[in-house]
Amino acid sequence: MPRIVIKSATGPFEVKTPKGDSVWICGCGLTDNPDGTCNGNHKKLNVAEEDPDKLYQYDDGERLEVAELVDEKDKDDEDEDDDEDDDDCCGKGCCGGGCGGGRGECCDDEKD
Repeated sequence: MPRIVIKSATGPFEVKTPKGDSVWICGCGLTDNPDGTCNGNHKKLNVAEEDPDKLYQYDDGERLEVAELVDEKDKDDEDEDDDEDDDDCCGKGCCGGGCGGGRGECCDDEKD
């Protein structure tokens, strides 16, 4: 089954073996190594230059922008701002906060 796995690390993680040797584990998710060790693709593909507010997909070494990420808190703040600008709402909740959902209809013809 295909999956989308979102990685935010831009480089590998060092792990020490019991003998004290360093093993670098891929953090960006772009390694071709079957054991998950870093192969340097994060440097080759300039992962550090990615915009942290965007989602990228990599296909055959090409970076494609998929979407711009929206912080849910910021989105909720924007929604509250939209509600404050709506002076036509009766406040009874019949329309989801926009009296008729923008259709100019309301559950009550008169405003309170």
